[in-house]
Amino acid sequence: MQETSVNVMGDLEQIARELGDTVTYDSSQGIENLAYRDDKSQITATQYPNGRKKLSYHVDIEQRDFYLSQLQTIQTGIARRIHRKLSEVPQQKPAEGQHLVGGYFTLTDFSEIPDLIRLHKQAA
Repeated sequence: MQETSVNVMGDLEQIARELGDTVTYDSSQGIENLAYRDDKSQITATQYPNGRKKLSYHVDIEQRDFYLSQLQTIQTGIARRIHRKLSEVPQQKPAEGQHLVGGYFTLTDFSEIPDLIRLHKQAA
């Protein structure tokens, strides 16, 4: 009997292939990371070996209002959750050394991540 190895691509790896050089992808010790960064925002999606899925979303505090308006245009569940969280952050001059605001979100899947990253790429 001949053994065959099957290379099953993870969700984040598929998104990385879809988005190309817009993102970086890394897989190490069973942890997958997909990241998008520009000078005004950072988005990182992570899948852990136990199946847990997390999203780190941060934007420059001085661009908060701009991203609040942009998030309303894509009308996805994660965009609404991010919008709620960013809305709670007062618009103010950033503290010394603090320029990014946002948060961390638990996800059930990564299906909405490509649209979120495309939104940021267009805005950059």
